[in-house]
Amino acid sequence: MRPLKLSMTAFLAYKEREEIDFTKLGNERIFVISGKTGAGKSTIFDAISFALFGTANLADRDSATLRSDFATASELTTVELTFKIHDKIYWIKRSPKQEVPKARGEGMRTIPHKAELYEIRRGEEKLLASSVQEVEQQLKEIIQLNVDQFRQILMIPQGEFRELLVSDSKKKEQILQRLAHTIYYKRVEERLIEKQKGARRKSGTCRS
Repeated sequence: MRPLKLSMTAFLAYKEREEIDFTKLGNERIFVISGKTGAGKSTIFDAISFALFGTANLADRDSATLRSDFATASELTTVELTFKIHDKIYWIKRSPKQEVPKARGEGMRTIPHKAELYEIRRGEEKLLASSVQEVEQQLKEIIQLNVDQFRQILMIPQGEFRELLVSDSKKKEQILQRLAHTIYYKRVEERLIEKQKGARRKSGTCRS
């Protein structure tokens, strides 16, 4: 998966709308996000993770706290991510459950978690899913990774141990199968083994 563009509005450290155009990096496959402590580096990873999975990059960060403390009443917390995978381009727009002031009167109102997923074809947007559940299912099929595997492989946060490097062989095998889409061949292999065992049992029964 290659991120193309990321937009964040009233999200964590960012009060207003901020955009990052990854296409300016050209064909570079490795790049560094640097800055002083508190500059918002981790927020970029949180935004990408939230857009794809509905949860921040740090497992202990509650999605209900993603709204910026500096956001104005008129700004809704929203993250938009355009990314490319398998020669296809997708655009996802997601906003967390959030409390905002009522338009009239005093008090707060709750806006539920929302998500929309589009595929961009020849510059046009085709809606693929318009609910949180539908988006989750679509992205699971597109990315072929769950949030934990995504954190281990692509979005390892600053200071966090690279669990993939010390995972046991079985866990590494499961992750790599998803990445290389070899899980389908594994299932075919398992079915063939079962058929072979069945044929041997049947052959043994006939002989006896």
